[in-house]
Amino acid sequence: SAARADGGIAAAVRRRGAIVFMKEEGDALVSVRRSRAGILSLQINGKTEASTGGDLGTQLLAGHLPLLLHPAPRAALVIGLASGVTVGAVETHPVERLDVIELVGATAEAARLFDEANGRALDDPRLRLIIDDARGRLLVSPDRYDVITSQPSNPWVAGVANLFTVEFYRLLRSHLRPGGLVCQWVQGYRLDPRDLRGVVRSFLRVFPDATLW
Repeated sequence: SAARADGGIAAAVRRRGAIVFMKEEGDALVSVRRSRAGILSLQINGKTEASTGGDLGTQLLAGHLPLLLHPAPRAALVIGLASGVTVGAVETHPVERLDVIELVGATAEAARLFDEANGRALDDPRLRLIIDDARGRLLVSPDRYDVITSQPSNPWVAGVANLFTVEFYRLLRSHLRPGGLVCQWVQGYRLDPRDLRGVVRSFLRVFPDATLW
């Protein structure tokens, strides 16, 4: 029975795809897998954060939407690099400066495997990649932006919930230029409706004229 169970686990791991990148950094294990269909997925501590599969459209939308809604964006901030697809979407717009804050440095290495999907986003000369905790960085940074896209991991992941709070949204607002926009990705699947409402309620307390897409 134990042998059959172990075999089942191994088979499930293989079905997720071949590991093409793996690096441990501090308390984070970053890996990239390629499925039999050729879909790349990036995991941090085993949880998928981005892929070239079904969630690719969401990653692109998080980059394009606020840039299309702002009349003249010149400086942008993206919180969370992941595969770099959102960053690549921002780079297709005529911004003059783009900062990206990413907590796990190994993610930048993993994102290189997504160059085809993200348009070699890390090579853009306008990009400044900052490996740091987003909240800590913004507490001391004087930088201001026309557009901020925040796309951390899911709210239920340890250490992430504080990026979905009223306090953090106020911090983001303090880094906006006049007329600036904040775009917040939030998990809409496998999330208790009460938790989703809590995130929306917190966002509306700071940005009462928000729209939900």
